[in-house]
Amino acid sequence: MTTTKNKLKKPSVSEYSENNVLIVPESLYHMSDVTALLHDADSVIFYKDLTEELIDIEFHTNAPCIVYLKSGQESITSAENQAFHLKPKDLIFFPRGINLHSDYRSQNGRLNAFLIFFNQEVINEFLAQKNPSQLTQNSEVFQLDSNNLFDLFFESLLESAPLLNNSKTVLKYKLLELLNLIDLQDPSGQLRSNLIGATTASSKRNIVRLMNQHAYGRLSVSDLATLSGRSIATFNRDFKKHYQTSPKQWLIEKRLAFAHTLLVDTSQSVTEVAAQIGYDNLSHFIKAFKNRYQLTPIEIKNQN
Repeated sequence: MTTTKNKLKKPSVSEYSENNVLIVPESLYHMSDVTALLHDADSVIFYKDLTEELIDIEFHTNAPCIVYLKSGQESITSAENQAFHLKPKDLIFFPRGINLHSDYRSQNGRLNAFLIFFNQEVINEFLAQKNPSQLTQNSEVFQLDSNNLFDLFFESLLESAPLLNNSKTVLKYKLLELLNLIDLQDPSGQLRSNLIGATTASSKRNIVRLMNQHAYGRLSVSDLATLSGRSIATFNRDFKKHYQTSPKQWLIEKRLAFAHTLLVDTSQSVTEVAAQIGYDNLSHFIKAFKNRYQLTPIEIKNQN
């Protein structure tokens, strides 16, 4: 049985991102300074409340995403080095499957923002109203300036969300309402073009380089498959060609070996080491470590 004391503290976005690419939306559920206001599978509305600086944070969008900045200032840089500077009440759209970098400096004030992700059902329902066969496909970041309609929508959402008991029906219609509000302010049709391209697969990345970069972080096999531009099944198959083992087993071996090194060579506690290599449950880490080394982490620590 898992006890409360074995539950490790959720990291902040800043803490998590020191050694990891932030996979959104999945990773945001596990951050201490991000709250899911309404959620249903791949559709979710998060509220982010940051006080720590975020400098050169890399994140990967695993679903189309809209960000509305409530307070603070943030800069987003694309893979093509295009910079977007967000001020309060600005709105920005990120397509699925891209890597971006974020900078937030706390001297500009607390950063509060909404992050909204859409599943394919909502996207299809929205596009069905827009003659999708006549739309062109696109995949790019675009920004919209502040607008009273957006302001009223998000103010109302923040007040009403705690009373909605995570209603999936309300979430769906809130997402459709937001998409239609943006569409009203988007005469060039950037939103529609990007949503048409929402299911376009991202480019494949070199698996060996990817694993060398992220072997010791907190990313899951699913996260790594996404970053590689592959489905989990394809990622597992391509991985085995290179390493003759499964990615799950390879990560366990690499991370436990790294944990052993940290316990021997640094002053980090067992809890800190467990968190650094991606274990959210201390008991699970201790069990896996003992299975590998026949000694518990604290026994290894005490030997040195």
